Amino acid sequence: MSQTAVRDTSLVTETQWARLHRLMTRRRKILGYTLEGLQKVGGPSPKWVNNLKTMDGEATDRMRTPMRKLDAALHWPQDTSWNLVTHDRAGWTDELLRDEEESLMDRVDEVDEFLLVIGARLRSMPAGVRRDESMRRVLEVLEIRP
Repeated sequence: MSQTAVRDTSLVTETQWARLHRLMTRRRKILGYTLEGLQKVGGPSPKWVNNLKTMDGEATDRMRTPMRKLDAALHWPQDTSWNLVTHDRAGWTDELLRDEEESLMDRVDEVDEFLLVIGARLRSMPAGVRRDESMRRVLEVLEIRP
């Protein structure tokens, strides 16, 4: 089923899957994640995520698990991705679609901000012993065993 959705530049028609992919990509960039980074924080595999843009048809129950992983990694409420692809928005106004999209981008709390700062700092460090040690110390303070 085609959905009418608003992008930043113009009104387009896109599938619900393509819209989910576009929104996920935008949110992933806001959080500072690569596709691999998204998987490292518990999201689905990069291959699964990339397949979103060309998926078609109805969502199946077996898609719920990777979609819930995607929601958790993007800090979206559980089943947000599922609802984006299963609930028809063809009758929604441009304003409603825009509001929904912006609400999904704005969900940044103090934990998100902390992760952005830490992630940016770690990415600015060259790969090697110093960066590895910094990551180990953060995990140690948080009592997380890698």
